[in-house]
Amino acid sequence: MNTRISSWSCASTLAFALLSHAVECHAQQGGPKFVLEGFPTSIQESKETYRKKIVGAGSSVTNVPFFLLIPSIRRWTPGQTINVAFNGGDTKLHDKIAQAATIWLKQGGANLKFSFKNSAGYYRTWSSSDKVYAGQIRISFETGKPNGGYWSHLGTDSVNPGLQGGAPGQASMNLDSFDRILPSDWETTVVHEFGHALGFEHEHQSPAGGCDFRFEDDLGYVAETNADGWHIPNSNGNRPGLYTFLGGYANFWKPEQVDRNLKSLPSSSAYLMGSFDKLSVMKYYFDPFMFVKGAQSDCYTAEGKNLTLSAQDIVGVQKIYPNGAIAISALLKQQRTTIQQLSTSPLLGKETLQHLKNQLKMQ
Repeated sequence: MNTRISSWSCASTLAFALLSHAVECHAQQGGPKFVLEGFPTSIQESKETYRKKIVGAGSSVTNVPFFLLIPSIRRWTPGQTINVAFNGGDTKLHDKIAQAATIWLKQGGANLKFSFKNSAGYYRTWSSSDKVYAGQIRISFETGKPNGGYWSHLGTDSVNPGLQGGAPGQASMNLDSFDRILPSDWETTVVHEFGHALGFEHEHQSPAGGCDFRFEDDLGYVAETNADGWHIPNSNGNRPGLYTFLGGYANFWKPEQVDRNLKSLPSSSAYLMGSFDKLSVMKYYFDPFMFVKGAQSDCYTAEGKNLTLSAQDIVGVQKIYPNGAIAISALLKQQRTTIQQLSTSPLLGKETLQHLKNQLKMQ
């Protein structure tokens, strides 16, 4: 995941990065060869519509701070068994994914269970024709448009039929091409995506982080690309900013997409507005050129430091999926009250209301 990519040169190793849909490696000099992780367009649009509904209805919620509204209703129930199903891949691959995912439970101590196999001992599978959920988490290995890349719905969004990717016959997580070529750092990718599936956002978007991303071009920069199409520095050393770099090959992101994937969120990831954790597995590795302060940025983490759960990741996952009866009771009471208050709003549609009611039934 923290694929070795030096500034403006190609890594010697071909791999997939946690911060990428794919890493392309060429002999030519050029930009860091990665494509940032991001939701497919249809899923992102449905998420934004859903979020607006929840935020609009949020005035009816009085028992939690507003910034905790969406994170709190996304949580699974502590102690719950979450079924996981696959579309594609073989038993050997499923074994690897299952082992990596359970790091959140065994090392992290989250009070949850993952069930990958059915009563007959076979890995669960799902298909696009499913009318009922074969798994609350449904993994695919699609590559290319429209749904390729590395991504996962957050928490119970994966069973929200009002969201694209939340219906029984739709993937809630994608591990691009794992069934064809397993990247060398596949385990970190799986841990990261299952972190999303447990409800965690990206740590580099934590409001507590204040990451100094270098969005604008250096003064005097004139767009220039190499033979592969990547934006590169001019001969005078002026560099493209992230709006230019990610707006070209191979992301082709509009400025609003760059903002959506890099700028701070209204709620934190790993443990809900705790201090920023630069070692979190939920934080990407970013090349120094992406920060105003380069390698001196508070958000810069040296390569190889975000490969597994950090100490604060463990604190965070135990906080929202606790083991103690008193802590569980308090958390469930808070979530139940939040959902009940939210569901009184006339702004929510039928599917959203039903999803919230289903969450109450899970408790």
